[in-house]
Amino acid sequence: MHTKAGPAAARSKIVGDGNYAAVVPAMAPKWRGLQSRGSRQSVRSQTSYLVVMMCMMGAFAIVRLQPFGLLLFPGNLVVGAALLVGGLALAANRTFSLAVATGAALLTMVGGLLTFGKVRGFALPGYPLIWLVVGLYVEMRLIVHFQNLRRQALQKKREQSESNKDKLVAESPESKAEDQP
Repeated sequence: MHTKAGPAAARSKIVGDGNYAAVVPAMAPKWRGLQSRGSRQSVRSQTSYLVVMMCMMGAFAIVRLQPFGLLLFPGNLVVGAALLVGGLALAANRTFSLAVATGAALLTMVGGLLTFGKVRGFALPGYPLIWLVVGLYVEMRLIVHFQNLRRQALQKKREQSESNKDKLVAESPESKAEDQP
């Protein structure tokens, strides 16, 4: 494999699967700000995805598609309402959002288990264990989403502390004493 030498090689890095190398130019400093903006858009899309999925599954708990009809059993109404409220709370992005959405995911799992056990009042459409999997999947996505939010908040604090580090060092009494002979 032959690579470029000189300044062009220093500005690029080789990526690929080993069979075909692809030369990608290194990111210019002016574009690094866009990279962090893209991660914020990723979190927004994760939130949107979870909200849409929870509201959609809440509607599917009440509406049966094949044959079309409403399943107005008390258990279905509880699971559907919990998923809708959990999705709306997640869209609000408040401190209680994780707790409400987690409660909705747990109610979905319990509803799936109760439907599987043929408990009276629970008749979620489709296979009952699918609702258990839906609840587990929603909970897994919630954990990953809130972990990403926390990681971004910590990164923001770290960047702020790094930018203020020089200012704090210059204002400290020890540095002022060192400047004077």
